[in-house]
Amino acid sequence: MLDRRLQLLSVAVAAARLGVPELTVRGWLRRGIVPSLRIGGRRLIDSRDLERLVETGKVASAPPDKCFGLRRGAIPPAGR
Repeated sequence: MLDRRLQLLSVAVAAARLGVPELTVRGWLRRGIVPSLRIGGRRLIDSRDLERLVETGKVASAPPDKCFGLRRGAIPPAGR
């Protein structure tokens, strides 16, 4: 059975997963390319939406060797 639980990502984590700068993700949010929720003043992105956008080619991700050395799903260290 597939795990259908909602996994919300911060802008920083979404950027790290895609290997792009946070400003790029924030631009996508501002233009409505990436759907998000605002909870407690923070923008959060559903991981399923992010994966769907990458699969359809609406947003690009960096090659795995350019993703700041993070594993898929890893949380970047503070200050990145």
